[in-house]
Amino acid sequence: MLPGTDRQFFLRIGTPNVVIKIINYEAIAREAEWLDRQLFSHDLIIIDEAQRIKNPIAKTSQAVRSLHAERRWALTGTPLENSVDDVCSIFQFVKPGLIGDTTDPRVVSSRIAPFMLRRRTDEVDIDLPEKSEQDCEIELTGSQRRTYDQMESEGVVELNAKGDSITVTHVFALITKLRQICNCDPVSGDSAKLERLLGDLEEVRDSGRKALVFSQFVDEQYGLKHLAKELQQADYGILELHGDIKQSQREAVKERFQKQRDIHVLLVSYKVGGEGLNLQAANYVFLFDRWFNPAVEDQAVKRVHRIGQANKVFIRKFYCEDTFEERILKILARKRSLFRTVIDEACPEPDSFGLTEEEIFSLFNLSVRPKRGTPKSSPKVKVNLEGMDPLQFEELAARLYEAQGYTVQLTPRSHDGGIDLIAERISSGGRERVVAQCKHQQANVGRPILQQLWGIVSSDQSYSRGDLVTSSGFTSEAVAFAEGKRLTLIDRALLIQLARQADVADFTSG
Repeated sequence: MLPGTDRQFFLRIGTPNVVIKIINYEAIAREAEWLDRQLFSHDLIIIDEAQRIKNPIAKTSQAVRSLHAERRWALTGTPLENSVDDVCSIFQFVKPGLIGDTTDPRVVSSRIAPFMLRRRTDEVDIDLPEKSEQDCEIELTGSQRRTYDQMESEGVVELNAKGDSITVTHVFALITKLRQICNCDPVSGDSAKLERLLGDLEEVRDSGRKALVFSQFVDEQYGLKHLAKELQQADYGILELHGDIKQSQREAVKERFQKQRDIHVLLVSYKVGGEGLNLQAANYVFLFDRWFNPAVEDQAVKRVHRIGQANKVFIRKFYCEDTFEERILKILARKRSLFRTVIDEACPEPDSFGLTEEEIFSLFNLSVRPKRGTPKSSPKVKVNLEGMDPLQFEELAARLYEAQGYTVQLTPRSHDGGIDLIAERISSGGRERVVAQCKHQQANVGRPILQQLWGIVSSDQSYSRGDLVTSSGFTSEAVAFAEGKRLTLIDRALLIQLARQADVADFTSG
């Protein structure tokens, strides 16, 4: 186990009496730059929860890939969450150079197959209880229906009015608003889902059972905090587990839920509850709203349907009929087929792969507009970072994201709310939406700036992550704050490296 704070000594040590070393991701990420220059090696490196390195440019991923070993193993129950890129990033550690530049699901599947072992519950002698899954169709209240229909109708008109300037970002903005209305009508406060949930939870409470309720929203109008208020008024014993609950308090919340008989409901966000939780005290799972990624939904269910569960597990997945939520079920089915293509041997037809831009637009009978020209086709330019003004620095960051396949929107400087650009791209696995702050300064970026960015990212679940791009570096407090969060730190050295790799700029000094 890691003694004291000398991580570099700990990582190098190779004396005969040290057989196994254990270290966490947060600690090793702090040594990313140092590790990149080291040559010492281990016989075997095993990483658990390997989806932690699914983002190839994150400090954690860089640090793990810098470790030298004769053999490398990666353990994960979620090798593919959003797109085939997740698997490719993990295999950059397991078998560098194996996959190459391809992102074709069939090619990736064939290349990784000889290096994968997959344990399925039906292949091993695990006596798990029966599981009952039900898609629960819910009819909107009269007020919800009027608000929903008006919002969808007006939203589609606005999207069409954008002409060829319409992007996936615009479509997803409408989707988010419609999802919120399906959870709760902002005009009347009506919620058909809540009415159904209250009725189902009465059954859970009366039988002395426990339930998990998942939502992607946390706020007090549409999300878990709203449910908490309503359930407390209905005299349900509840606890909450989401991004607004401090990390130091979460273990106590889980302990209370498992052991306290008068607590029947745990309200959980998909982000916090998607991995690493064992909550077998519950045997009911409610998906209050749906996630685009079926792997995330499956991970939510596995919080209770796992070794140690003694009761039959009931999963109820809510969706509102004749709404966007009903259409999303078909998208989820397609995304499951992508997982089967890459991870399982049974391969569906190629055109049944996951979420595509065309499918997203077709949800509202829209057509994908032709792509406009972007600066990324222009020749590579010489750049002097010191000679740039802040706006030029933002434009450099924008070119870098565009070179990686993102559609980039620079925000108005007087109304950006701390965000300088929004980058978005669609792959076979779904949408990736990144918000970025660009800090062109000499001093290292401190923790307060990261806290501001995290406030934006954590309050809007549509953001995949937040990036802080700087021409300097980061304080140790900033690095520590970012660990374990959906934040990526891109300092001067990494920025230059990425820009050169993407062939968008070369750098001069003076």
